[in-house]
Amino acid sequence: MNRYQETVHSPLRLTRPLLRTGAKGMGQFRPISWPEAVERIADRWRTILRLDGSESILPYSYAGTMGLVQRNAGHPFFYRLGASRLERTICSPRKMRAGRS
Repeated sequence: MNRYQETVHSPLRLTRPLLRTGAKGMGQFRPISWPEAVERIADRWRTILRLDGSESILPYSYAGTMGLVQRNAGHPFFYRLGASRLERTICSPRKMRAGRS
């Protein structure tokens, strides 16, 4: 995280939701409102849940610079949803294991 400050305050960072308007991979997006973004995600998840079941949603997240509260805040939501469960981190187990060596 040597450049964390630069990333957080970068003028290029995303600050609002974007909707893809072109083909995947073409990099064409337009801004949308937060309520529209949430509704689109909710609609898509409802369809996934109805067609494929709750375990078809796999939470994947990591909060390397956040505390335990922020990192774990979504867990109850996904548990209640019935989503698939996995080790919800990318780096921590490797770091802990390496630190014991």
